[in-house]
Amino acid sequence: MSEIFDFTPGNSPVLVSVPHAGTHIPEALAKRMTDHALTLPDTDWHVEKLYAAAPSLGAGLIVARQSRYVIDLNRDPTGTPLYPGADNTELCPLSSFGKAPVYKPGQEPDAAEVQQRVVHDWKPYHDALENELARLNAKFGYAILWDGHSIPSLVPRFLRLRWMMSEPRFDVAMMMVLVKSTTRPLPSVSRPSSNTCNRML
Repeated sequence: MSEIFDFTPGNSPVLVSVPHAGTHIPEALAKRMTDHALTLPDTDWHVEKLYAAAPSLGAGLIVARQSRYVIDLNRDPTGTPLYPGADNTELCPLSSFGKAPVYKPGQEPDAAEVQQRVVHDWKPYHDALENELARLNAKFGYAILWDGHSIPSLVPRFLRLRWMMSEPRFDVAMMMVLVKSTTRPLPSVSRPSSNTCNRML
């Protein structure tokens, strides 16, 4: 078992990644964070339970153990914004979705510490993703990476969704929207097309 993630290989071309369900924060780092941040408000709560049955269905499953406040595994390791021109949280978030500070004043990580977390926390997770996708691609001729997430119904910082909550297909639609890979593309790696998504919905 890795201190960074839990991984169960599958016997199908599908790999499920759950990068934001982790809740562990190293003790030394936790002492630098605000009380509010330590409640982990931006965690994708219970998503790992939602996908716990994936291995029994043949899919591989990788679940982060570290909190996204340690490092966000769905951000570019260079710090390039995920959504250019939008209000983004950082690779090592300095504020919550609600714009509350993650760190006590003067305790924010500097560039050297961020890079250290990339090496210690981000890279092992993505190496595991890339290695498993390469194995699946070699075995089956293609691989499918499914990113499992959850999000509150209203996050004004990013998107306004309350109007959609009466739509019975909302949960499925959001799941499809959040399918993405943050690893380097592999030849023949299959990602659902918009037509596939529409058929599924």
